[in-house]
Amino acid sequence: MKIKREEESNVEVGILGYNLKKLSLINKIYLIIFFIMIVFTISGLFSSTEPSYPLSPVLFQYLITFIVGSAYYYLLDFKKVIVTASNYKKMKLLFSFFIFYFFNLAALLPFIEENLYHPIFIYSLILLSAIPLLVITKIELLILLSISCIMLGFRFQAEHESLLSTQMIPLGILLLISFFISRHTHFAYMRSLGLLKNMEEEVRILRNKTAFLKEAIRQLELENKLDPLTNLYNRRAYNDYLLDLQEGIGKTIHSFSVIMVDVDCFKLYNDTYGHVKGDEVLVKIGGLLNSISEEFGCFVGRFGGEEFVIMLPNECNKVVESICCRIKVGVFKLNIQHLSSTVDKVVTVSIGACTMATPQLEDVHECIREADGALYRVKESGRNGYEYRREFEAAKSGTSIVK
Repeated sequence: MKIKREEESNVEVGILGYNLKKLSLINKIYLIIFFIMIVFTISGLFSSTEPSYPLSPVLFQYLITFIVGSAYYYLLDFKKVIVTASNYKKMKLLFSFFIFYFFNLAALLPFIEENLYHPIFIYSLILLSAIPLLVITKIELLILLSISCIMLGFRFQAEHESLLSTQMIPLGILLLISFFISRHTHFAYMRSLGLLKNMEEEVRILRNKTAFLKEAIRQLELENKLDPLTNLYNRRAYNDYLLDLQEGIGKTIHSFSVIMVDVDCFKLYNDTYGHVKGDEVLVKIGGLLNSISEEFGCFVGRFGGEEFVIMLPNECNKVVESICCRIKVGVFKLNIQHLSSTVDKVVTVSIGACTMATPQLEDVHECIREADGALYRVKESGRNGYEYRREFEAAKSGTSIVK
């Protein structure tokens, strides 16, 4: 109910804002017309041979109307007031006063030389210039037309009662035409408002669908880069990461480290406990590596089978060695029984690592090969340990840490 009321309030504010824009145009036209009438009236007073008052009733009324129009010009065109929910009532009063004043202007203007057609002309001009442009509700229109018609009728009755009956038919036709024009304008505006609302709703739905589609595509691309078993990155993501990495070499990447992890005696584990249990081991180790990835923001992927890879740009030697130690100890603490292992009674891993300082584009794969070579040496040396070749330059001369 509250939402519906807010929507109705927004519609009312929108209609009033639309009317004030049209009112600005109408007011400019009236200002030009009454300025011309003031000029002609003044020139007529001074050119007349008969004595006249400096300020005739007609001229006085024109001046008052011109002042009212100037005030509205100042508000609508100079200050450019905007209708909001907070000032709606004030703006509505401003609009109503303008309409009421100008609709009844014909009844207020003095007759020129007892000419009945002077107020009829003014009244017709105002109706036919304002009604087609303004969006007025049926009740508002009936009230305005009734009051203006009654005031005009009283004026005729007071000063030209004999001619009142002859003007009733054309005046009635004028009012009827004005009423139907106003209803058509109101209907056309509300219809355009409805079409606009439907269009906005369709745009909103389309945006939601587009956002949903983009998210679905992103999720699909992400799933294509994830290993379905361990939920770590797969070889496709590994290749894409290397491509992205190469673009930053020498710019934002000043060192590059690779850690290779291999589960010891994994084939024996599968033969002893079955592939389902073997998959559970990979999932648990993958979870351990994923926690390290979240902590250091590095790339962790399943390299293939029971082998994993970690790539860390711009990390110091101390951090890389610390990660190697954490992986070794962390897997051991998982306490996964492996009675057929030739290393220990629980599942263990072998780790090879290498860090390349100031890497070049062509050296990245060489660093990966060095880490794989370090892993191979650990496996040859009895497994359940790690070898870390600190700097690639140093690694070439044989400097490394084995634990």
